[in-house]
Amino acid sequence: MTHNKVSLSSENFLKAVYRYESRNKKGASISDLASRLNISKSAATDMAKKLSTNKLVKYEKYSPLKLSTQGKKQAMQVIRKHRLWETFLHEVLDMDLFEVHREAEALEHSTSESLADKLAAFLNYPKFDPHGDPIPDKSGNLPKHRNSVPLSEIKTPSILKIIRLDSFSESFFNFCKQNNIRKGISFKLEQIFPNEDMFEIEISDKKIVLNKAICKQIIVTKNS
Repeated sequence: MTHNKVSLSSENFLKAVYRYESRNKKGASISDLASRLNISKSAATDMAKKLSTNKLVKYEKYSPLKLSTQGKKQAMQVIRKHRLWETFLHEVLDMDLFEVHREAEALEHSTSESLADKLAAFLNYPKFDPHGDPIPDKSGNLPKHRNSVPLSEIKTPSILKIIRLDSFSESFFNFCKQNNIRKGISFKLEQIFPNEDMFEIEISDKKIVLNKAICKQIIVTKNS
């Protein structure tokens, strides 16, 4: 099979379909994709039809989109480059978590496979990026976190470890930075206030109260 050169907008579309499909096995709706990519529904439909013609997505009118095998392969290549650049920018250049996402969005499209391989080797083949997102290997295989759940799903006071920050929000990452909420740190869930959807935690010798919306974006595992 010949490899079709995929445009920047097509790569972003494939990546968005993958993200929805990985969270929801049904696939990605046109309205979801239009909202995520900040384009019109008609533009999203046109892109879906184009990528369907190129056999990169499975498109049927009024049905959620799914990636084909080749589409998933191309999406994973872009995601690999993105997350490797995020790791480099954070670990080597000490850039903030929101900054690295924005810069990696641009760098991922101009990075060759050979440069991505060199970047992975330079970073000693990391399995997860600074947010805790898994980095695909060359074959598109993803490492997995074990027994991970959003903080919002923890039901009892516990000692927990943050393994992922699942957000694209600048204000969320600013809040995390101010409160030392970061991947790899352990903390204590002190109290849960279910009627108010509030969670009190002690982290870095400081007690703070988080709402459920923030807790949904903080992925944790119980400390063993």
